[in-house]
Amino acid sequence: AEAVVITTVARLFELKGHKYIIESANKLSKQFDNAVWLFVGDGNLAEYFKQQVCDLGLTERIKFTGIPAGLKIMVRGVNARQQLFIYTSQPDSTQKKLEQVWQKKICFKKNL
Repeated sequence: AEAVVITTVARLFELKGHKYIIESANKLSKQFDNAVWLFVGDGNLAEYFKQQVCDLGLTERIKFTGIPAGLKIMVRGVNARQQLFIYTSQPDSTQKKLEQVWQKKICFKKNL
């Protein structure tokens, strides 16, 4: 089956909500063997999240691209049929991000 690519672009930082994506990926990966998660970004919690992913046995399912490689993947992601984009920042920055999304007329769903 073709991979379902689930992408988030954000600094690997406490308020960005990567821990929630990792928690959900741990559950969803058992139900959807064609799902792959891409974390595009860098930050002070990069090593912590990489270790958590390793401890959960998800290194083949969750990929950390960093910034330069990640930007190239995002551009190619459209051609690779990237199906889902996730943004999980905490409430203090969500309003600004939602305004940016609205201005660019990007479609998204909350609480999937």
